[in-house]
Amino acid sequence: MQIIEDGYGGNNDPMEGHSMKIVVYFENGRASNVEAQFASEELYAACLPALEDFASKGGYIVTESCREDEEVTDEEDEVEDE
Repeated sequence: MQIIEDGYGGNNDPMEGHSMKIVVYFENGRASNVEAQFASEELYAACLPALEDFASKGGYIVTESCREDEEVTDEEDEVEDE
C-alpha cells in the first residue's frame, strides 16, 4: 500500500493542527480491501476517476472512509468480516 501526501503545509493549510486520513476501499459485495490512504481530500478527488476505472475492471466499486484527527500511516486498517 502506498501513502500519498500532497505537500501542503505551513500557514497556508486550512487544516493545520488537524489530521485527516481518507482510506480507500475496493468492494464487490463479498469483500472489502483497503487499497490506498490519502492525507488530502483534494488529492483523493484528483485520483478518484483513475481509482474508479481501475476498480471497475476488477468488478469492484470504490468506497472511502474519512477520519479526522488521525494521521496517515503505512499500516492497513482492520476489515471486519460480516
